[in-house]
Amino acid sequence: MSALRQHTEPEVQGSLRDALDRASVEARRIALALAQIDEALGAMLEVTDGSAQSLQVADLLRQEVEGLSVFLALVAQQTPPDQPFDPSGAGSALDLRAQSLRLTGEARVPDHDPQDDLWGHAGG
Repeated sequence: MSALRQHTEPEVQGSLRDALDRASVEARRIALALAQIDEALGAMLEVTDGSAQSLQVADLLRQEVEGLSVFLALVAQQTPPDQPFDPSGAGSALDLRAQSLRLTGEARVPDHDPQDDLWGHAGG
């Protein structure tokens, strides 16, 4: 019966801890990109009479995503390393293919500009 079970159950890809670690890294990557936007808005406000409120919103978003990254990393540390998890279902619900591949573990975190996700190629 166990031989039958092996053939009918889907193969689990990785662990829940691995998926949480990848989600934490993804949130940290987004927080760093938001920090760049925050800096750009700050520089723009220095030469214009723009409202500082937009800068505060960008900084708040960055802090929230950074907090999410820390939270996910801590949850991952508390998750048993052998807890099985198949991320393919959750990954298939995402609109951005590159993000889905990173979160499901099919691709590593890139060393390129986040704009590449929008345009689908490296180098902008």
